[in-house]
Amino acid sequence: MPASFLTFGHVPLYPVYGTFPRIWGISVMTDQMIAGLTMKIVGGAILWTVITVVFFRWARRDQTEGWDALQWRDVDAEIRAEMGR
Repeated sequence: MPASFLTFGHVPLYPVYGTFPRIWGISVMTDQMIAGLTMKIVGGAILWTVITVVFFRWARRDQTEGWDALQWRDVDAEIRAEMGR
């Protein structure tokens, strides 16, 4: 969310930043936009990396715990048992 304020803002988020000398000759707004995009891209990459690692660990654990896939015969037997009551 903070990256959006930096990337799409029309005025400098910190006006005092405009008083400092420009090192690479880019404007305050361009610098702010690049900072916002960097935050968005790097933050998104970190977030999706964590989500991916957690998902694959969960999937691997689910496969190694010996869970049996649901078979139609199990469903049919349960339905017949319920109907027989």
